[in-house]
Amino acid sequence: MESSINLTAVLLAAAVALALKQIWYSSLLFKDQHIKLTKNHKHLIKKGDRKKSFFNIGIEYLLYIISAFVIYHLINLSGTFYYEFSPTTVGINTAFWVWVGFILPLQVNDMVARHHSWRLLVIDAGFRYFSLITMALIIARFAL
Repeated sequence: MESSINLTAVLLAAAVALALKQIWYSSLLFKDQHIKLTKNHKHLIKKGDRKKSFFNIGIEYLLYIISAFVIYHLINLSGTFYYEFSPTTVGINTAFWVWVGFILPLQVNDMVARHHSWRLLVIDAGFRYFSLITMALIIARFAL
């Protein structure tokens, strides 16, 4: 596996993760349940909030770029140890263990500290798992 970074794959993986988040937390999937479980109420977008919303999406995209960049390096590193496996297999396994070892424990801790329900954990952790696996698949397919 190469050590140079395919920036296009990293940016694509980040963009897809951001799009998945918009779909995951939309009315198509889990918006109503998420609002009910977090006790957030629907807010109307005011005129000044649209600029803030675009700024927040930009920050989210930047954070997904960082995540995709890190998962790229972890898949690349894992591939040097598991060279007999395809990049796709290495990517899925790496993303799974990152989720199990880092993301899930933090989300469970957050759930316990905030006294949220297990259903909210399943929705949020499910999104993190799905987005991480998707980023890993994109990176493994197009970059390695």
